[in-house]
Amino acid sequence: MNLKKVATSLTIGSAVPLCFTGICLLLRIRWGLIDPIHEISSLFFLVGMILHTWVHRKIIINYLRQPMGRWLLIFFSLLCAIALMSVLTGKEHRIQDHHWQRNTETKAE
Repeated sequence: MNLKKVATSLTIGSAVPLCFTGICLLLRIRWGLIDPIHEISSLFFLVGMILHTWVHRKIIINYLRQPMGRWLLIFFSLLCAIALMSVLTGKEHRIQDHHWQRNTETKAE
């Protein structure tokens, strides 16, 4: 088995549960094994993407020389930097989206 087949299979195979559980998390569904399956799938996807990037590095470098490739790299690098900065500050930043959350407070009568 060659590295290209391993990288592609690992990337595609892990993307399926990663996307499904990601949608569940987006919809605030955290029942059962949704969280751990998402985390494990993320690790497999990361390994697959690293291998995939290594195998196709010449194609990726050529793509990044194009304006669209450069802008996408800048955009997603900024997203990663923002996520990293939020972790390094040690504070939990949550966007309050009240129409997705049910009001569980009871009114005192």
